[in-house]
Amino acid sequence: GQTSVNHGQMMVMEIGFEPRSDDEGDA
Repeated sequence: GQTSVNHGQMMVMEIGFEPRSDDEGDA
């Protein structure tokens, strides 16, 4: 996770992780 879930999802997509992993936090 970064600042918020919405921003995190976009970041997650760029990195290649699953959206759910962001919810848990930089996993």
